[in-house]
Amino acid sequence: MPTPKTIDEYLDRVSSASRATLERVRRAIRAAAPKAEECISYQMPAFRQGRLIVSFAAWAKHCALYPMSTRTTETFAKELAGFDTDRGTIRFTPERPLPAALVKKLVKARLAENAAKGTPRASAKPAPKKAAPSHGRDRRGASAPAVKVGSKPVSKPVSKPVSKPVSKRGSKLGSPTKPRTTQRSARGARMEGTVAERVRFALAELERAGERKIREQMGPRYGIHVDKAFGVPMAKTQALAKRLGRDHELAHALWKTGWYEARLLTAYVAEPERLTGDEMDAWMRDFGDWGTCDTLCFVLFDRFPGAFAKVEAWSKQKGEFERRAAFALLAGIGLHRKKEEDAPFLRALPLCERAASDGRNFVKKAVSWALRSIGNRDHVLHAAVLELARRLARSDDAAERWVGKDVVRDLERPLVLARLARRAKPKR
Repeated sequence: MPTPKTIDEYLDRVSSASRATLERVRRAIRAAAPKAEECISYQMPAFRQGRLIVSFAAWAKHCALYPMSTRTTETFAKELAGFDTDRGTIRFTPERPLPAALVKKLVKARLAENAAKGTPRASAKPAPKKAAPSHGRDRRGASAPAVKVGSKPVSKPVSKPVSKPVSKRGSKLGSPTKPRTTQRSARGARMEGTVAERVRFALAELERAGERKIREQMGPRYGIHVDKAFGVPMAKTQALAKRLGRDHELAHALWKTGWYEARLLTAYVAEPERLTGDEMDAWMRDFGDWGTCDTLCFVLFDRFPGAFAKVEAWSKQKGEFERRAAFALLAGIGLHRKKEEDAPFLRALPLCERAASDGRNFVKKAVSWALRSIGNRDHVLHAAVLELARRLARSDDAAERWVGKDVVRDLERPLVLARLARRAKPKR
């Protein structure tokens, strides 16, 4: 079904009960933000006033309001106590709708939060014609706003001649030189300097590489709603990770900054052999967007020896991105562990089946991704996953049908069948 172009078009497609409930939410938003304009963001109705304020949607068994801010939901935690909430999501039903007065409070809080951020600064250089990174299907990367590093803004380039040339890759951080790496060509080489100095250097480099166009596209185009981002293409984030090298303490320090791209760097900078289950759990609980979730799971977490146990444990999580982590991790294991036996993947299929009924966008897509990853491994797993997917495709539940049809469509492609046939041939 094509993406709706207006909120009216979107509401025409939902049930009468959900439509009436969301119309009341829509009127409350208009009353609280009369200057806001209506739009469709990430296939959902939304309101924008300079920046996105809130969006809402109807699902199979509930409706949801998305304030796009963990700070706002935390501020009104007491008033939202009777509703199912997690980071940036408030769920309700036509039988028990959100009070209009509460919706107005949430919208006004978001307006105040956006006003405090001010107008996004233009980037120092024009954005390239093809901005926006890609992680592959359903895993696009992006990044966002220019900020201060520490208490002082990063120094701007000067037009006066200097006695020594400054590297184009460098950035002044209160000292004349940047941290040095002993082996630029080695992926694991560490930069010299304290952890704090390297964090300041990393943030300055991210700020310098940030692009306004990507920042503005993160929410509307990629569905990544974060409070702190520079707008850095994924390729530049990965290039910076190579310069920083592997350093577990640096990974923790970058994570604590709260910046979107700094947390992506954590996946590339952390030392896989030092990773613990407790660290994985702590980082997982901080997931508030699919970009961070997928990058950590796909780049770092799937190397952990006890990764299958984490899949089972995280599949029981209630939060949307915490639960997505289970199946993003399973997808990563399926794609990267070429020599893994079939047994643990077969044991994981019931977890996928149970989660397939979760109608939340980022959960059901991750379940489909995991099943497609497993089904592409060999004939045995392909047959098992295809049987499950066909059963889901016949389900009365809309989310299960979506997952089942998506997986069947992928696994029955001639390209997939030909690849499996080649793998089945004995090697000479």
